[in-house]
Amino acid sequence: MKTNLVWILVFQTLLGIAQTPILIIPKGHTEGVTSSCFSEQGNYILTGSKDFTAKLWDRAGKEIQTYRLNNEIQSVAISPDEKMVLIGSTDGKVTLFKLTGEVIKILSDH
Repeated sequence: MKTNLVWILVFQTLLGIAQTPILIIPKGHTEGVTSSCFSEQGNYILTGSKDFTAKLWDRAGKEIQTYRLNNEIQSVAISPDEKMVLIGSTDGKVTLFKLTGEVIKILSDH
């Protein structure tokens, strides 16, 4: 039985039907996701992470924007009109961004 298995593996390799290794470059957060939300109209997903970033994605999973802060992200929200995002971090600050990444306002001690 073991001999048959060895021959099967040899023939698969010779015929090129064995699996070929593929390099996959990971995308997205480099650490755990702590918060996520969908926009009200369903066009966007916003995720926050321990890697000090929040990321805006379209429905197909394409990354649109990265918002960088100085601490871990605790909570995220998208405005109903899909023009702003609100991000709360572990340093007690809430940061309001335009969808494009421009900071509108930072609130302390949330």
